[in-house]
Amino acid sequence: MNIKEIYCESEKMLRTEAGKNKIKHVMGVLKTMAEASPTLAELRLKIKKRPLVDFYINCGNARDNNKLKISVRASGVECGYVIVDANGSRIFTPKNTKHFGDSWRKFNGTNKNELWEKTRVAKYISEVHSIRREKKLRPESFTECALIKELNKHTGNNKEEQLLNRQPILFPASKEYTGFPFQMLMPLSGLNGNFKCGHIDVLGIRRRGNSYEIEIFEVKAPGVSPSASVAALKQGAIYGSALSHMLNNYPEYEKYFGELYGKRNLLSKKIRISAVVPYTEKTSEKMKATINELNNEKGIFQFSALLYDAQKTDPTNREKYFTVYQTI
Repeated sequence: MNIKEIYCESEKMLRTEAGKNKIKHVMGVLKTMAEASPTLAELRLKIKKRPLVDFYINCGNARDNNKLKISVRASGVECGYVIVDANGSRIFTPKNTKHFGDSWRKFNGTNKNELWEKTRVAKYISEVHSIRREKKLRPESFTECALIKELNKHTGNNKEEQLLNRQPILFPASKEYTGFPFQMLMPLSGLNGNFKCGHIDVLGIRRRGNSYEIEIFEVKAPGVSPSASVAALKQGAIYGSALSHMLNNYPEYEKYFGELYGKRNLLSKKIRISAVVPYTEKTSEKMKATINELNNEKGIFQFSALLYDAQKTDPTNREKYFTVYQTI
């Protein structure tokens, strides 16, 4: 894995007309969200959470005509979305019918959507939790959810030691309430570096003295191979290269980026790439060798890994959501 080649190739692509158009699209989304923060904050307060339910925002389609589209994840698994408008109307639509379609029909018949506050929706989500446990569903989002919850703990609240001084970036930024976790839109795909837009799994900040460095977490689900785990570093490097390019070449992007996350004056342009992968002995050996090689290059990014205990990591376990087995 040659990070300099990845960085240079990303820079080359983003300086083409196609690359500039992709960046323009991404900046338009970021600008819209930053300018809409007050409105979205008001909408955020109009929707009540249910037990073991988490809300997420996809940066690419979060806002449409003054409406907020929120992904609903039950026990870390997406099961639908809620659209909240300026009047406070909350409409829920189910997703992931492969696993949960029968449950939706059981309580809601042929209805394609329903009011969020209806008991039928609560019953559906309760059954989603049961199905998730019975089928032992643990997709990537399951681990993402556990990681974000642990990152968001206050330092004194039994927070995982290896995650101290690290926080998730939530939107909208506010001291009055907890914002939404979200997936940040990027102009390149992390899988192959082409112009198909990708999304960073978890975007965070890491406190360094009086400033914050950006941390890109690329997450892999339990059961992935050692090679797939190491590939998370390459994905993060592609996203890091695109993010670095925009922060260094587009002042307006830096402005909206800082405003969106509430750390504008304290945010450094240093970027850390962290792979979040399930622990196995082979994965540990391969990850350690790769990270040592990458960091010895003294290049653009700092690389690290959080190898988690797949048996203990669970977004429904309030005592400890995310358990780190090893850090590299």
